[in-house]
Amino acid sequence: MKYFSSFIFAIIFCLGITPHALAQERMIYPPDVASMGSILGQDQAYTVYLRGNGEAVVNFRAVFTNDSDVDQKEYVLTFPEGAPVTEDLIAYQVIKEPMCVQYETFAVTAGTTVGGSDPACLKYEDSSYYNIYGQNRYIRVNPAITGNELRVPLQETIEASKSGSIVLSYRSFSYTDETVFDTYRYTFETLKSDQEIQNLNLGIRVDPQLVIKKADANVSYTQSESLQSLDKAMSAAAPTGERNNRLDSFYADIGYGVITETSSYLQAGDTYKVTGEYATSLLKLYVKQIVIGLMLMLGFILALVLIGQHVRKILRDRQETAKTAAEKQAQQRTEMMIIISTIGFIAALLLTLYSFGLYFYATYISSYWYNNLQSLVALFIVVLSAGLYPTVLFGPAIAIGLKRGWISALATVIVTLIWFVILFFLGLVIIMSTQRSKDDVMPMYDMSAPAQEPAIREIQQ
Repeated sequence: MKYFSSFIFAIIFCLGITPHALAQERMIYPPDVASMGSILGQDQAYTVYLRGNGEAVVNFRAVFTNDSDVDQKEYVLTFPEGAPVTEDLIAYQVIKEPMCVQYETFAVTAGTTVGGSDPACLKYEDSSYYNIYGQNRYIRVNPAITGNELRVPLQETIEASKSGSIVLSYRSFSYTDETVFDTYRYTFETLKSDQEIQNLNLGIRVDPQLVIKKADANVSYTQSESLQSLDKAMSAAAPTGERNNRLDSFYADIGYGVITETSSYLQAGDTYKVTGEYATSLLKLYVKQIVIGLMLMLGFILALVLIGQHVRKILRDRQETAKTAAEKQAQQRTEMMIIISTIGFIAALLLTLYSFGLYFYATYISSYWYNNLQSLVALFIVVLSAGLYPTVLFGPAIAIGLKRGWISALATVIVTLIWFVILFFLGLVIIMSTQRSKDDVMPMYDMSAPAQEPAIREIQQ
């Protein structure tokens, strides 16, 4: 018995440990993508500021590696659909100083005082341009647009297999179109590069008095400085460049906004397009959807009324032609079932519309409207909801119950609840289908995959 128990324990132990051990042996860990920046391509970031007059201010940052055998003297991008009309085109070459990794050491004897200058650096290593934070030097360069190409000269050439970075900004009215009700529709497409793009960040921002569709209500940005204003604040560009803490913050902030899109592993020549709308108020921004929704709702209710009247007329005609009392009673029951179903549907529709109206207010309107009266409005909504829900749910049932009895009243409540559940989940499915997930899935990068044709990844806002 003793040996048998030991044998059983050994089997259980092996069954519990072996699958886990085998699973660990089968685990395949992804490569360290951060250390493969020069292999996988560039890091690019855009921030597009949308103004109330239809102007767009585009800020751009690029980190790249010279993958050729000769020194790189300029950075070139291509506009995908022709060069826009631009103003205030400004660019800087970003220089990261080498980082000291080993300092001079010296012995300190008892009774001596340590002072004087800092210890000398014995060994330097190149700083990673793919780390966008930290202090940099900025050299003013003179970019130019030739045809569809944007060329940025590099004051300090980039040696083979070395990395570099630029930051630029320009203004343009070519990315927006004014529609009805003072609403603007924007379309922005990133520029083409002759290298693969490892990471792409695209942020959309608007002026504080504007609202934009699909904005993240949990994200807010203060109005940061423009590169044009920073350029005026800096002294004349010296050949060696100069440091500027405000420009460091501007450089690191590019790529984020109230709407932030990300993409990875774009092939050479690929672009990324976003479209959307913005306006000075939520009413102007959603007036088209509101009008269409009201028209559809009124048309739907009118159709229900007409169908109900037609069905009721048919039932009354049949009831008049019924010969026996049993046939008349059956006709009355059928008519009552139709009335209960119709009233229950209308009541459930009102409850559903009111519920999603509260969701719309909490998600969009309250996020943009900050006022001392907001708490009072919230209290009013709570009181209104406390009275509206019971009234719409039980009011029609009580009215029917007074004429047809408590069974008809109970049937009305049940039918209303069934319709409410159906309509609510239908609306929930519609909202979930229109909301695009922001969770990025990292695709597998096939190093042996052949080059693909340039593509456009288009996002509708």
